[in-house]
Amino acid sequence: MCVPRYLKCLALARSRCRFTRKACAAYPGWLGRDSQLNMPRHGRYLTRTGVAVVVACIALLALVWIVTLECVSYEREQAIQNAIRHTANLAVAFEEHTIRTLRGLDRVVRLIKRGAELSGNTLDREYLIQEGAVDLSVITTAAAVNEHGEVILSMTRSEGARVADRDYFQYHRDNPSSDLRIGKPQTGRITGRPAIHLTRRIEHSDGTFGGVALVAVDPDYFVNFYNVVDLGRDGLVVLVGTDGIERARATGSMQAAGQDMRSGTLFRHLAASPVGNLETIGRTDGVRRYMSYRTVKDFPLVVAVAMSQEEVLQDFRGRHYNYLLGASLTTILTVIFGFGLVVALHRQKLAMESAMRGEAALKESEYRLDLALEASGLAVWNYDFVTGEVRFDRHWWAILGYSPDDVPLRIDAWEARTHPDDLRQVKSALGAHLKGSRPTLDVEYRMRAKSGEWRWIRTVGRVVERDATGRALRGTGTNGDVTARKEQERRVERLTRIHQVLSGINAAIVRIRDRKALFDEACRIAVEHGGFGIACISKLDPVSMDVAPIAVGGTVIDFHATKTTARDDTPMGHGVVGRAIRQGAPALCNDMATEPDVGSEQRREALRLGYRSAIALPLFEGGAVTGALTLYAKEADYFTEDEVKLLVELADDVSFALDTISKEEKLNYLAYYDPITGAANRNLLNDRLKQAVVQARRYGYPVAVAVINLDHFKLVNDSLGHSVGDELLKNCFSRIRSCVRETDTLARFAGDEFILVMPAQSEVLATSRVIGRISEAVSTAPAAVETLQR
Repeated sequence: MCVPRYLKCLALARSRCRFTRKACAAYPGWLGRDSQLNMPRHGRYLTRTGVAVVVACIALLALVWIVTLECVSYEREQAIQNAIRHTANLAVAFEEHTIRTLRGLDRVVRLIKRGAELSGNTLDREYLIQEGAVDLSVITTAAAVNEHGEVILSMTRSEGARVADRDYFQYHRDNPSSDLRIGKPQTGRITGRPAIHLTRRIEHSDGTFGGVALVAVDPDYFVNFYNVVDLGRDGLVVLVGTDGIERARATGSMQAAGQDMRSGTLFRHLAASPVGNLETIGRTDGVRRYMSYRTVKDFPLVVAVAMSQEEVLQDFRGRHYNYLLGASLTTILTVIFGFGLVVALHRQKLAMESAMRGEAALKESEYRLDLALEASGLAVWNYDFVTGEVRFDRHWWAILGYSPDDVPLRIDAWEARTHPDDLRQVKSALGAHLKGSRPTLDVEYRMRAKSGEWRWIRTVGRVVERDATGRALRGTGTNGDVTARKEQERRVERLTRIHQVLSGINAAIVRIRDRKALFDEACRIAVEHGGFGIACISKLDPVSMDVAPIAVGGTVIDFHATKTTARDDTPMGHGVVGRAIRQGAPALCNDMATEPDVGSEQRREALRLGYRSAIALPLFEGGAVTGALTLYAKEADYFTEDEVKLLVELADDVSFALDTISKEEKLNYLAYYDPITGAANRNLLNDRLKQAVVQARRYGYPVAVAVINLDHFKLVNDSLGHSVGDELLKNCFSRIRSCVRETDTLARFAGDEFILVMPAQSEVLATSRVIGRISEAVSTAPAAVETLQR
């Protein structure tokens, strides 16, 4: 049935499409240029929009199912992880419970062993109970067995019973170790109940086998832990020895012990790690569980706690069903919606083709325009150029917040609400359109809303009626609020400018190696390319915490004369510069008028000039804050999060450049000066000596070279250490330097040798006087550098 119906629709669409193309050829203005270009050449059921709808529906369904399956997978994993964490925590608690129990039982075994070895014939049952050594809720029996396997001491009054055939007796008889042994579960010969025997070897005074001290405990005591915690109906708690034999097990309402687990999954994981988690299937009940296990510290036991997969995932499966149900319903609704929309689009296409033959009247066009404008948020206006009267539809009043009674319906009343900076542009665009030089009126401008804010309006329209002479009589068009778009354009423009600043300063960093030149160039780029009104780089005095401008761009004010501070004990230090330096992080103020009493005179002067926003970015050198880059803008709320990120990157680049310049300066200094004394090194000495010789040959003045050696300096180094020797060298250098001219070169040539180059000496006697002053300065007025303790 579907195929003939589709062929019938296809034939009908083709016939209508042929008629529509003829109608468009006869009346090309009905649909406009764009509509003619989009006319289908064939009567296809799916238009381009229909194909887009189908693709969008498929994409939406794919997204829905991907998200649904991801949520299902995530929640299942979370449920499993929560169960594993829960069982792991319970395993820790079970381990601690087991350790405490075993240590308490071991104390009882030791008391029995000690009593049997000392007295040999008494066991004070009441004393042990009163002293807390024996807890009858835990211990089923406590006894001492002699070397023949006969019970000689017992809390249950069972003396005379024989246990020589028991494995614990035979173990201690054949094994000289006196360590605690934790036996396998077996029925007690004394009590007749299942028990785990904890035993130690009793020895005679000569070290020979004297029997066994034992304590029997009910296996169920260990797994009573299961009844305290909620592990679900099929939860599992098991205590198993490292020999693979269960000591105690509890699952559901059943408690058991003695099963051999050596071939199970637990012991395969235990061989790899003493603590862990695994997924296992019960060999007896076939239940799949998530298990956490731990090797008991100091005891040959393993505790394991498990929860059944069915109970762990029970809540998840309910949500899983809801997820799949929701995704299925969404799929069905999307398919229905998509099919309905495709059908609607097809019908809309047919309706448009049909309407092209009869909709030519202006009133019908305006009606359709109003429907479209209502959906798009635009407002229609009609302007009478002769009377100056302007009328708006109901959408216009919502844009600016006025009511029809607030503003006269005259064009001059609306011109009064247009921003003065934009009014000339609006009139110019309107005049050009009225003259015919512009086919349409399309202009953007600001208009004051009822709330007082400026809203960006885009007006698009055209003259629709002229008189016989061509004079415009009436025009119509739309007004739309484009404030959000303009704000976005401004943000993009600001970010673009900041990117240009970042690029420009990075280029300057590559080519400039002088601090002052780099600072000046950075301020210039920030002002010229970044659009900031003022850019200022300030330097911090780490001692006084004063901050002084060293580079300024974009202002006519002498900012070099204004200082601020980074101290927090004064209002001046609470401006953006002070806060940025103290905190080592950007500090900004998006409306300085709200904080007129903080900051420096520089900030107040910027505020007086109309600047509203400011940001200070700390500059680092060697990991420490050494200054700040401050930028001012005249707009309030200028700095957004995206801009701050770029500006922080800018400050980081400048800080990196400062670090590089500092390291270069240090390398240059070390290339020519001694790092200990500050005297010239051999490289600088050779250069200065060559210059002095050249000058001497040119002008005929002699050059004096003196070698100054410090006697007994090695003794100071050997007795007081190199640090004291370094201080002595600095002291001597300072004294020698004070005796010579600035033009003379004093260099450290070796460990205790200095060379003095004195160019342009007029006479030998003057050189001798200098040497004499040096000798006197070094040898007199001794200073204590370090005291040698004997």
